[in-house]
Amino acid sequence: MNYNTRGLFLFLIFLAVSSPIAIWKVASGYVSSDEELFLFSKYGISDTIDLRYFVVSISFRFLYDISQYGIYSLNLIFVFFIVKDIKSFSLKDIRFALSLSLFFPVSIFYSGLFTRDFLLLILNVWLLILLFEANRALSLKVLLLVALIFFLRPTFGAIILFSFIVYPFVRTWFFCLFPFVLVLSLIIISFNDPLLNGVEEVVFRYENTQGRYKGYEGFSFFLIDYHSEIFPLYGFFNTLAFFFPYLIFGELDFYGVLMKINGIVFLVFIFRSIVVFFSSLNEDDLVYKVSLFVLSSSVLFSLIQTEISSALRVSMSFIPYLIYLCFHSGFTRKSGSYSHSRNSNGLT
Repeated sequence: MNYNTRGLFLFLIFLAVSSPIAIWKVASGYVSSDEELFLFSKYGISDTIDLRYFVVSISFRFLYDISQYGIYSLNLIFVFFIVKDIKSFSLKDIRFALSLSLFFPVSIFYSGLFTRDFLLLILNVWLLILLFEANRALSLKVLLLVALIFFLRPTFGAIILFSFIVYPFVRTWFFCLFPFVLVLSLIIISFNDPLLNGVEEVVFRYENTQGRYKGYEGFSFFLIDYHSEIFPLYGFFNTLAFFFPYLIFGELDFYGVLMKINGIVFLVFIFRSIVVFFSSLNEDDLVYKVSLFVLSSSVLFSLIQTEISSALRVSMSFIPYLIYLCFHSGFTRKSGSYSHSRNSNGLT
């Protein structure tokens, strides 16, 4: 079996497992909250909405007018270009390892929905492949991908850019601690009365986000009683459930069961990444440090989550970085590219 055949075989597997869900979605009339905004809401194409939402709404409505399978067909093309150059079904092949992110239950489910999240997953897989093969951040292709990620989800793009900037100056363990230090600082600031005006603005946005789903009931997934003065402390509880909320919450319907399986898969990879982390404290590889920082920054994304399916969609972007952390030591670069060493400089 040559490598083109391997890529085609993996693509056909993805098609086989994702197409029944895409067909079910269309046949049942399932519409997610984001699809309601991007496809049917007047607000999605109003002149008061953010530019990125407007562009996404226009694009999705164009595809939807062509076919209800429009976004699924486009995502299949992206998947094919990810897997087509896989040389072996080995976790030493970075393309094969990162392609596993496409087979998480949450990825399969949302590949057929008109949301940004599967596209963001694809962009992050491509980004890690480019970073690994070039072993440097300052390239036109890398910066273009980061710009696209930033456009679709500004906070995520900003975190990636920040990791590029600070990479040469800090040790590996700091990349893991920094987001937690930032959250702790937010909690301390929340107790500081002169700064409460800024906190109240965040609370206002938090309530608006929550109101889109089910009305205001309390903070975080756990619906804790509202006290704006310590809202980051309440949101911090979300970190306990960000990647696997359906193991704690959720109904036992088709979607709920699928996402419970997704939570178990996440737990397995997270436990492995923790074991690998303690054996790689002195790792100086660019992609490893970027992945560690991005994954640790999930605590910032979890802070203001109010709805568990929304958190699941956001968590998809972190899957490639989690996989890289789990298997990075076995990856091999193409002949002629930089070696995967602890002393490689990622900003050449």
